[in-house]
Amino acid sequence: MAFIKKNFMKQLLIFAKHPEAGKVKIRLAQAIGAVNAALAYKTMVEIVMRSTKPCNGEFTQVLYYDPPELREKFQSWLQISHLKPQSGGDLGERMKQALTQSLEETEHAVLIGTDCIDVDRPLILKAFQDLEKADLVLGPAKDGGYYLIGCRQVYPELFAGIDWGTERVFAQTLERARGLNLSTALLPELEDIDTGEQYGKFGEKIRPDLPLL
Repeated sequence: MAFIKKNFMKQLLIFAKHPEAGKVKIRLAQAIGAVNAALAYKTMVEIVMRSTKPCNGEFTQVLYYDPPELREKFQSWLQISHLKPQSGGDLGERMKQALTQSLEETEHAVLIGTDCIDVDRPLILKAFQDLEKADLVLGPAKDGGYYLIGCRQVYPELFAGIDWGTERVFAQTLERARGLNLSTALLPELEDIDTGEQYGKFGEKIRPDLPLL
């Protein structure tokens, strides 16, 4: 039986899409237009990548990008060494696949999206610290979803049958975790930017040149 030597460096997995007008931030586009929404999303990705950048090898950023055929564009745009295509069906399946892949290489994996620009390096370090004792760490979002999930082992039940994109995501995930008797650490509640109203609160930090509501 072959043994795989794990890299004990912690991994931060960042999910991002190509900022193409009409394919990202659909709800935001209803308020500020598809082109402006894509520009805002592009900047949000850049903010999250920059604000979660590790110091002195604290962890490794790994970009999970979509669509898979645009690897060179993502590499050129974000100047990141570690990047992998997203794979799987719905969001839950893609997250499960990414975490499974990561935990074959490392001991602790934390996954975030790019909808919350308040996620920063200190928060990521707190998530990894919590994982030293907890089975699961979650960062609840004000809209009922979550902006971060971290684990040392993948539990498929956390990713199947969840009503993704609704206000029930966090509650359903927490209920599943309790059903599995997982110890769960919770991070501060933060706000995603998906709608025009949410963009109105944060837009000046993202793109001052774009219209605010």
